[in-house]
Amino acid sequence: TMDPSMFVNMVIRPPKNEYPEPNMGKTYDNTWGGKVYTIDSFWVPNAKGEKLSCSFVEPKDDKDRSGESMPCVIYMHGNAGNKTEGFEYAEGLLSKGMNLCVFDFSGCGNSEGQWVTLGHKEKDDLKVIVEYIYEHKRVSSIAFWGRSMGAVTSLLYLAENPGTANCMVLDSAFNNLDDVVVQLATQMGIPPEFVEMLKPQLEMAIQQQAGFKLADLQTGPAAAQCEVPVMFVHGSDDEFIVPAHSEKNMAAYGGPTKSMKTCAGDHNAPRSADVVKAAIEFLKANLS
Repeated sequence: TMDPSMFVNMVIRPPKNEYPEPNMGKTYDNTWGGKVYTIDSFWVPNAKGEKLSCSFVEPKDDKDRSGESMPCVIYMHGNAGNKTEGFEYAEGLLSKGMNLCVFDFSGCGNSEGQWVTLGHKEKDDLKVIVEYIYEHKRVSSIAFWGRSMGAVTSLLYLAENPGTANCMVLDSAFNNLDDVVVQLATQMGIPPEFVEMLKPQLEMAIQQQAGFKLADLQTGPAAAQCEVPVMFVHGSDDEFIVPAHSEKNMAAYGGPTKSMKTCAGDHNAPRSADVVKAAIEFLKANLS
């Protein structure tokens, strides 16, 4: 038999992916593409007072800025990831005149917090980050680039806060958590009928510990309320969140400018250079 608590933990307490961060609380310089950029790493408290680890990258020299205020891309990681993922896209974004903001969701990476809620409370983390950078950084407009939980968070947040972002790249967002839970169980070798039997127990444990219901996490209704240009991305070999999730989100999406790119690879595979390039060009075109 299956211990339900082990399964619950796979959903709300995946292993915390911590990393050394010697420059927290100060700025340091890094060179990408022959230009020098300043990385500012700082804490931003969320609504619960949990400190979120955040980094903001912009040109060191004002003469390298595309304007007094510059467009910014906020990159958001998946449930077992952290903000360092976003630095993979730094050179591509920075070279096109966009700044980059990355942060660890509460309960992830180096941020405080106990639970991961797959977008339910993460949307409130994003809200404080957006507010912080509009207030403290020279930002003209904002885009979201989210992967998995980060993509779900982008949709849930923007549905509640229209007008705060200009466009989004959404890589492998789920459409509903119910399907994901069944899929996760199947991957762990638990038969689907057993999952159905366990569901009330799972629901209760998740509700008690992390304060949300599986039914709270439907991204279709949120997608229907979003209107900014969007590019969906999905790995064609993703067996955890199958590509149909993105197809459903795209069908439900409210805005007229929407497209989907599939690329080889599974849920956690690095994205191909051509898909990354297309995403960066899409962001650039819709941020200016």
